Amino acid sequence: MLAEERLRATAADEERAIVETTLTTDFWTLFVLLLLAALAVIAVMTVVSETLLDKVSRLWAAVRTRRYTQGRHHQLHHGHR
Repeated sequence: MLAEERLRATAADEERAIVETTLTTDFWTLFVLLLLAALAVIAVMTVVSETLLDKVSRLWAAVRTRRYTQGRHHQLHHGHR
């Protein structure tokens, strides 16, 4: 009887160890995948934000250039030198 109980306990311990190892492996696999996904999202958002910032900068520069060239107050008149 004692030997059978030991065998059952040993088998249960082995099953528990296998389950724990599988769960640990699954956890680290999921962790690495989520980390890679986060890095990919950061890379994409960086490119998108740089593109948007570049467009806004160009538009703002165009608006400032138009204001400067169209504004009469920036030009010197004959009697105002």
